[in-house]
Amino acid sequence: MATRTPAAPVPAGRRKPGRRTPDQTGPAEAGSGRGDIDWTRAHGARPGIGRGEVDAPGRRELLLDLLRASPQPRSILSLAEQLAVHANTVRFHLETLLRIGQVEQLLGDTTGPGRPPVLFRATHRMDPDGPTNYRLLASMLTSHLTSSSPDPAAAATELGRAWGPHLLDPTTTDPAVAQRARSARAKRGEALTQMTRALNDLGFAPEPPTGPRDTTIRLRHCPFLGLVTGSDTGTGYSEVICSLHLGLMQGALASLHGPVTVDRLDPFVEPDLCVAHLAPAATALAARAAAIGAASDPSPSS
Repeated sequence: MATRTPAAPVPAGRRKPGRRTPDQTGPAEAGSGRGDIDWTRAHGARPGIGRGEVDAPGRRELLLDLLRASPQPRSILSLAEQLAVHANTVRFHLETLLRIGQVEQLLGDTTGPGRPPVLFRATHRMDPDGPTNYRLLASMLTSHLTSSSPDPAAAATELGRAWGPHLLDPTTTDPAVAQRARSARAKRGEALTQMTRALNDLGFAPEPPTGPRDTTIRLRHCPFLGLVTGSDTGTGYSEVICSLHLGLMQGALASLHGPVTVDRLDPFVEPDLCVAHLAPAATALAARAAAIGAASDPSPSS
């Protein structure tokens, strides 16, 4: 049976072949005349990481910077040579950049037999996953509606009614579903289920009616809270935002042609509770028409 002979100890001052001693530097640490990059200065480098190492997001950012600065598409090998890393490292990060749309792949020109080279270049477009500030946009639009409309609450309610149908799944506006909702009392529950699901998707944390005698939907969260209280803008727009929410619910239910609607929204009856009050759709519609008629009647009241 063959046995292995223990390796002889390495004399001091000598090293085993293929190994580097701490005082030796490779191309990643010392410039090699090829425009090598010091990874310790790359984006995302963390204290405590050894020389020649960097976090993956930092390498990816640096690779993207090189592609953006290059007037010509680059190959994996040319990028790996400039960065003094293995080609597989570059390939790994390029796959991520391709997946998120920040880099595109193309075939280069052939100069002889064989396959054309695969090249990469940065896409010149805004990053769809970059920073956003929709709160500022919402604040600006709400402020404009409040200052420019003679009746901001009414305008917000009508805006909500127009947008309400867009909140529902497309199948809920199918004529067959609408006909079933009109033909049976039980379809009241179907309409409320659809709207409750839409409210939940928006972040209102709704509690649906507990039974046929319950005429309320309890809302445990407001996704527009910063606009309502003014914590986002310094100015609260509760009248406009709550009216908009009321209109959204009314528009959603109206698109289902169901027998029920929301005729009132009581905000913050408790610190963590708003209550939407349900009513028969025909009754609420008649009351709304009467209110519109009274508002447009120029005759003085006696």
